[in-house]
Amino acid sequence: MNPTVSIIVPVYNVGSFLPKCINSIISQTFTDFELILVDDGSTDNSVEICDAAAKKDSRVRVIHKENGGVSTARNLGIEKATGEYIAFLDSDDWWEPGFLNQMQIEEFIGGADVFEFAYRKMNYYKTMERVFDVAEREITYQDCGLDRFDWQPHCAYVYRTDFLKRKQIRYPVEAKMHEDVTFVEMVLFHAHFHKRQNRIIFTYWELPSSCMHTSSFMDSLLNTEAAYEMKEMYYKQFGVEIDKE
Repeated sequence: MNPTVSIIVPVYNVGSFLPKCINSIISQTFTDFELILVDDGSTDNSVEICDAAAKKDSRVRVIHKENGGVSTARNLGIEKATGEYIAFLDSDDWWEPGFLNQMQIEEFIGGADVFEFAYRKMNYYKTMERVFDVAEREITYQDCGLDRFDWQPHCAYVYRTDFLKRKQIRYPVEAKMHEDVTFVEMVLFHAHFHKRQNRIIFTYWELPSSCMHTSSFMDSLLNTEAAYEMKEMYYKQFGVEIDKE
């Protein structure tokens, strides 16, 4: 029997953070899930950590692949997922204790293609912590229109698997930055409706070594422009013009 939820974690040279991420998932009170660790060609001890987790817990699946970038890892996870729902978590972040429980699973039943949650953001030195709440409601693209949603990070959502696969929604592999934003925008554009619940799903740990903090201003500007152009081309397929502002 297929699990209820597939949790996809892309892994690349994150040995210092990965155990906390994995433990935050396997310790959830609801147990009918699979954890898919996609090793994107790691050269540190991440490989051993992944394999040890799979040996210890049968719910953990490990996929080793050549390095191709985080989008290729997440997309492979989508292809291999067998759960009714898909969630993503980055390997240096962690899930809220008790987020996945029987009551939450029962909330998933109701026809929404996407479920959106609150999340916590914490800096590397743990001197700053902020919770990003969401207003509880059901919402559609028709309600808000493109670029009028209050976007959350992609890990703040749980997605119906057959919806992602039927609509062929994937992370853009060409993007060097903002691929997660583009993914969420495509998801919400196609979703029949999505449901917001004001419960914290994960903590986003802001690392100074992340791509967003090590790129120069010009690189960031160029990558933002490239992401916009990809988004513009995508929506033109559906006869939708987007406002660059």
